[in-house]
Amino acid sequence: MDSETKGAVAKLKESLASTERNERVLALEVRPKKYGFAVLEGPDALLDWGIRSYRKGQLVSTSEVDSLLQSYAPHSVVIRRRKHNSQRAANAARSVIAKIRIEAGQHSAETRFVSGRKIRRLFERYGCTNKHQIASLLAEWFDEIRWKLPTKRRPWQSERYNTLLFDALATGIAFFAHIIDGPTL
Repeated sequence: MDSETKGAVAKLKESLASTERNERVLALEVRPKKYGFAVLEGPDALLDWGIRSYRKGQLVSTSEVDSLLQSYAPHSVVIRRRKHNSQRAANAARSVIAKIRIEAGQHSAETRFVSGRKIRRLFERYGCTNKHQIASLLAEWFDEIRWKLPTKRRPWQSERYNTLLFDALATGIAFFAHIIDGPTL
């Protein structure tokens, strides 16, 4: 990693060091056919991460979300609020999020939302103006996922599969930076 990225990581860590939020968080990036997750304990401890896919028309498996909530008992579930290209994709994501909210409520976890715009603004303060730069900063911060860093995408290429993981992690970091929108969709 270049010195600019290392400097940005240091600045971001320093700004989050003052946070008194050391709670456990399940951060999610929900898409119509898959979701990425990151489990954080405070802004510095990444406990688990991954990507789960599900078939078209099938909602997220209750047992998968339930398993994450039971295993890690997060205080909050943080979900990125995003705009979708079609009404069909928006409806599919909305139904998945509704199911996740029910599961979270059954495990006494608060569901919080943050907009993609606020996440981008947070990372822009540290010189990250695109998804690859944000992912690079997070890979530098968390050594355990550095090997998952996707290569830089060309304009004609589709988004890399592992980008979902870094999007979820960015959502979790945004939670600790106190830029949460609130509990409503």
